[in-house]
Amino acid sequence: EIARGNLPLAEQYLGEALDSARAIGHRQYVSAALNHRGELHLQAGAPDQAAAAFREALDIARSVGVEVFAATALFGMARAAAAQGNLAEAASHLRESRGIFQAIGHYRSQEVAAWADENLLPLSSDAQPDV
Repeated sequence: EIARGNLPLAEQYLGEALDSARAIGHRQYVSAALNHRGELHLQAGAPDQAAAAFREALDIARSVGVEVFAATALFGMARAAAAQGNLAEAASHLRESRGIFQAIGHYRSQEVAAWADENLLPLSSDAQPDV
């Protein structure tokens, strides 16, 4: 429903998925659902709510050792930070996200790099974004 732009229905479904995942104690599913909720909030133009969802997803992903979910959360946090005007924070999250995606051989490392290029954010640690 997120892809279709039906954000209220997507939020309802994600709420149900989160409730179910939490009820059965499946932290990987909780992290995944929170990443989707973050995407929904980004699409809705609510970067503060997106950042909160991605931060919780990241914390859970790290606690259960699911690197792809951690990298996904970091990429979301980068986009939320950029939307909030925090470009240095966005660049830092992008570098960490891309590093994880590259380390695990995930195709999304290219997506992170492309997004950074499109938004003029550096991926090298010695370069600083224009703020």
